[in-house]
Amino acid sequence: MLVQVICTKCPERAEFRSVVAKAVVDIMDKLPVTLYASVVEWIKKTDTVSYVIFALDLISLLLV
Repeated sequence: MLVQVICTKCPERAEFRSVVAKAVVDIMDKLPVTLYASVVEWIKKTDTVSYVIFALDLISLLLV
């Protein structure tokens, strides 16, 4: 899925992470509920440190 590729290719710098996270949120807003839920489940399973940091940025934007 495009969202997963974007998340895994996200740079480690905070400025870039925030821009990518906003783009992912914009994409996820257009997804059906089932796909949205599967992306959130995939994000919860991340274990690499850089992915976890990005996941925290992303989840904080999704909760707004």
